[in-house]
Amino acid sequence: MSGRPCDNPQPAILNNKCLILGGIGTCVFGGFAFFFVIAFSLESAFAIFGFAVFSLFSVTSLFLLIAYLNCRIWYDENIILIKDIWGRKREYKYSDITGRYEDFSETYLFFNSRKIEISSDSRLSFYNYVCNRYEELYGKRIPLKSRKEYAKRDLFKGNVKNSSAYIALFILMILLFGYIAIEIYDYAHGLDAPNTYTITFIGYKEVDGGIILLSYDNKEYSIYDLPSDYDLGQLKAICHGRTIAKVKGVFEYGENKPCTVTSIVVDNVELLPVEELLAVRKKFITGLISIAGGAFLLLILFEVLLVIVGRNPTKYPKLFDKLLKTEDRRHLG
Repeated sequence: MSGRPCDNPQPAILNNKCLILGGIGTCVFGGFAFFFVIAFSLESAFAIFGFAVFSLFSVTSLFLLIAYLNCRIWYDENIILIKDIWGRKREYKYSDITGRYEDFSETYLFFNSRKIEISSDSRLSFYNYVCNRYEELYGKRIPLKSRKEYAKRDLFKGNVKNSSAYIALFILMILLFGYIAIEIYDYAHGLDAPNTYTITFIGYKEVDGGIILLSYDNKEYSIYDLPSDYDLGQLKAICHGRTIAKVKGVFEYGENKPCTVTSIVVDNVELLPVEELLAVRKKFITGLISIAGGAFLLLILFEVLLVIVGRNPTKYPKLFDKLLKTEDRRHLG
């Protein structure tokens, strides 16, 4: 390696915010992911979804920490040495510089096909040094690229700043609707194929719209959506610790949470209006599917509209101004 690199390499992520956010995010999101494992034992779609989302955010935060600790730049009058997040080092000469990009919030240097972000004040000294040295060597400034030139693979063709935030929002919304779909499926499947338990009840709690029966092992069995004229007395009568009941139901959120009951049989007699309960709950499921499906369809249509408008701002200028934000008008059109 020609020349002597500087003794104090510059961190690639340019301020301590990344260190703080990465450390806090890793601990907090990792803690929530661990909580879902302990509290819900990953026995339901809700628990699995919560664990997956918080684990994803925790890993993302961990990458901030790794980037802060690992990414480095060394430079002198002859060479530029860059170490990436994985610890790989690449050496460049000033002749490898193919362009730069500047606007109000982003600054980049281009080395052939690679792009290096100058993301904080601590690296501006490096950027200014490289620009001045390039001009000394070649008698001209580093070519200034337009936003579209470096964003050919960008979803919005470089017309929208921080486009990754929109993409992240799209992904998050799709994950959310995916979770809702799984929950609806689990609920519907539980109604069609409930588990059967042999239970002795020792007490009960009356709640709005129903009753909760308590078993010897301290588990709760919830009964809701009962007709207004239903007599709760027949359920209270079996809660004395001596009657054995066959119960059909589903633990939607794990064995430690209340079971949603669909049938109770004592001495071959069904105590619940099963058909009415199922009709009410299936109507509820149909409503959920209609609402969630309609909202998901609207989201997809909105995302498609954003992409079309974002890729063609001069064709739809009014929509672009209303739906998307950009501070740098020079690059439009």
